[in-house]
Amino acid sequence: MQNAEVRDEELLAMIRRHEGEVTASTGRHVAYDDGSALPIKPGTHVSGHPTIGYGRLLSAGRGLSDSEAEYLLNNDLADVCAGLDRDLPWWRDLPRKPRMALADMAFNLGVPGLMQFDRMLTALRSGDYATAASEALNSLWASQVGQRAQTDAQLIRSGDR
Repeated sequence: MQNAEVRDEELLAMIRRHEGEVTASTGRHVAYDDGSALPIKPGTHVSGHPTIGYGRLLSAGRGLSDSEAEYLLNNDLADVCAGLDRDLPWWRDLPRKPRMALADMAFNLGVPGLMQFDRMLTALRSGDYATAASEALNSLWASQVGQRAQTDAQLIRSGDR
């Protein structure tokens, strides 16, 4: 029954009740331990199986299919771009490669995290791509993500070409 659409609303409602759900204060589903029904946070000892949604095991070989992972990626990237549109409306006026770098950084850091890069963003907005790339690399983030930071800095630097 793979990829078959289930339209039995009564069955779906019953499975939702039986499997339960764990949501954050935002109302969004979060990963949880199906043994304790508690959210999984850094340092959490998991007594059952890491689970999300309505009983979707994240272990034991279930995980996500490629199409499910791509669906989530596309939704997450759309959210990131909406956040950039809201907080940095000028980002869409940048050349394509610096835009790609900003979106990648925001995807990794979250838009609020990206907003902490004041000097980089100021240089980027003024078209000083070399300084913006240097500022991206002159950060704790760059030391944590390694090649990702190098790639993003290269994309930013190429903005003047």
